[in-house]
Amino acid sequence: MRWCLITKVVAAMSSHSVRLDKFLADAGVASRSMSAGLVRSGRVRVDGTVVRAAARKISPSSSRVELDGNGITELPVLLAYNKPLDVVSTMRDNHGRADLSRVVPASWRGKFHPVGRLDADTTGLLLFSSRGDLTQRLLHPKHAVEKEYVADCEDARGCCEEDAVPTPRRCWRSNDAGMVSCDYGSS
Repeated sequence: MRWCLITKVVAAMSSHSVRLDKFLADAGVASRSMSAGLVRSGRVRVDGTVVRAAARKISPSSSRVELDGNGITELPVLLAYNKPLDVVSTMRDNHGRADLSRVVPASWRGKFHPVGRLDADTTGLLLFSSRGDLTQRLLHPKHAVEKEYVADCEDARGCCEEDAVPTPRRCWRSNDAGMVSCDYGSS
């Protein structure tokens, strides 16, 4: 199985207040500017009341938002993908290589984007998110989300270019299988 839906996500993401147009865009209703138009046209209700101000702040965890009478949920969706060898971690590759557009079901394209990257010659877990703010939270160093990588190397000689490899603050052997964990800090 290459795809798996992850239903439990970072709960703290829904405790903040957010602009109504951004909420609608993050929920996949429309782009932010189109969402603002939907609000201005009176098609959006918050807690049963028509709202025409796209900049109105709402609390995603407690506000009930409806578009044309249909409830909108903000919960981000994460998909786990077991990326195979020889697939580049981009939705479109201009060089003719196999890319993610060939493996992402057509109905999901435009709704999900990859969280990070794996090299074409690497296999493993690649997350896809429906929300840009969740992707930012997972990737930006200021949030210090721990990432763990395991590499099997054949005939490894241990040669690294100093300029190409970030210097970790500390590294430690995680287990006897050769897993090494590194803390790069927040920069």
